[in-house]
Amino acid sequence: MKKLFKKISLVLICSIILLLIIIFLKKFNKYELNLKKDVKNNEKIMEYDVKTGTTKEVDMENLKNELRTKKEYSERNERMLKMKKYTKSSLRVERNNSAERVKNVKIAPYNRVCRIESINSKSEIKTGSASIVGKKLAITAAHCVWDSSTKQFMKDWRIYPGYEYSNEPVTSQSIPLGLDKVFYSNEWMNNTNPNDFTQDWAICVLESSVDGLIENFDVQTYQTNSDMKDISVTVLGYPRDIKYGFQDGGKDQYETGDKITKVGSAAFLYNGFCVEGFDGGPIICDSNNYIVGIHVAEEDTKIGLGVRITENMINIILNNQ
Repeated sequence: MKKLFKKISLVLICSIILLLIIIFLKKFNKYELNLKKDVKNNEKIMEYDVKTGTTKEVDMENLKNELRTKKEYSERNERMLKMKKYTKSSLRVERNNSAERVKNVKIAPYNRVCRIESINSKSEIKTGSASIVGKKLAITAAHCVWDSSTKQFMKDWRIYPGYEYSNEPVTSQSIPLGLDKVFYSNEWMNNTNPNDFTQDWAICVLESSVDGLIENFDVQTYQTNSDMKDISVTVLGYPRDIKYGFQDGGKDQYETGDKITKVGSAAFLYNGFCVEGFDGGPIICDSNNYIVGIHVAEEDTKIGLGVRITENMINIILNNQ
């Protein structure tokens, strides 16, 4: 009788342990490793020239010193680097279970969001999202410009600001814009972990200016992780996941987002209806329409991963206005 009791007790204990493991695994987000990584000391910023095919490292310290002498830098940089936490509005409509189609992409801020189209090494058309952050600048995810299978940049890369699918020719503000230069982190190109997106960002210098056609987004960084947690955000992009009713190729702009839930020094998690195609799209603070991150990955459509805007990104943007 005692032996039987011990066996039953052992089975119950093992079952409870197994159940706890299952619960833990369900709660664990595979992208949470991104929140624990600090990249500030290791990051090297690279500049790729599309026309010449050459790459060089950017001396960020020298660039920063040069920018300090410019009045417009000090004024704008002070504003960008001192974002304060605000109280979430009670009027905010939560969209963590859905994504809403943007009805008019010709008005701000939707006309600043871009559909990306490029060709990979297999001659497949790849799409994603980006946003305008300067007269000739766009910001996106690095994997939207980089073909990881060949370790080369995508071919025939184009962005379409304020793109809207139609049987008619696209509007003048959706004229495709090509690449002139790309700024990125060397750590991303050398990354071998498929779940590590901490430096998955790229700032693209465009071949043509959108000055006079489209106003650009401002970007924002935060002093501390706690200042960023719980802020309400909107995420814009061109989702293409046909399983959830979106058009193949990301042909319409949608918005989603709710609030930022967990924050690391380089990345953060947020609630929203997240699917493929939002990649590279802006994560925008609802209080002022500033970009605070870039959407780079998602899990189970409910959790989005964003890369934080950093001081290095801000300095590159300011230096290329």
